[in-house]
Amino acid sequence: MSFKAVAEIPRQVISRLPVIFISSAVQTVIVFVNTLRWKKHAASLYAAQMSVIDAVLFNCQRAFLSFVLPILILNISLILSEDEHIRIVIRRKSRQNIWNISVLKTAVICFCFTLFYTAAALLSAKFSGISVLINWQSVRSVYYSANFTTTERFTFSGLLALSVLYIFLTAFFVSMLFLILKNSLGSVAGIITAVVFGLNEAWFSPILTRFSGLYHIQLTDDFDPLICLGLPTVLSAAAYFIGRKICLRKEFYY
Repeated sequence: MSFKAVAEIPRQVISRLPVIFISSAVQTVIVFVNTLRWKKHAASLYAAQMSVIDAVLFNCQRAFLSFVLPILILNISLILSEDEHIRIVIRRKSRQNIWNISVLKTAVICFCFTLFYTAAALLSAKFSGISVLINWQSVRSVYYSANFTTTERFTFSGLLALSVLYIFLTAFFVSMLFLILKNSLGSVAGIITAVVFGLNEAWFSPILTRFSGLYHIQLTDDFDPLICLGLPTVLSAAAYFIGRKICLRKEFYY
């Protein structure tokens, strides 16, 4: 039942294609502008040479949390809106099935989004004239400007894989919060919460990214990827079980 429901995603995406196309274009513009901004900032303020992995990491930070996450949540809301129709609810047979299918579809959407967003970050580096994959062993690197030291611990492929997992897990956790609030209080409340969460993480008093964010100053030789990835994983699992418990309430689905 669940995997058959996942096969519905392409049709649901096509039905919302204009909005998804526009939002994807907006995300791409945000990534390119953010990369150019950081390249200029690194060159003018620190006389540092930005690498490709720096572009990826910078796009995992404030721009991602402030602007891109809310766009993702809006897309998830639109794609899954059809699942709220009474005929779909009846076909799912149980509230727990509805919840599990929503979570599985959300995971698939977040995964596709992660691939798209990472590809956009890599392309933004290429079209910005950034050719060096990683240069953290150099005193002219952005890493040295942030930490006043160099490192040879990290590789481009390792940091890229870490970034992909970070984007996916962060997006999935926020999406789980959205699902819980959407089905309890409505889509508007869920979207507002996602926006507030992202803005708070990016600019005010971060909770999640204080421990699991991908910032140059956190990527020291003592950096533990299990902490970075473990926290959003645990929170996502907790959100799943909380949502499954709530979905057993009679009023959870109409």
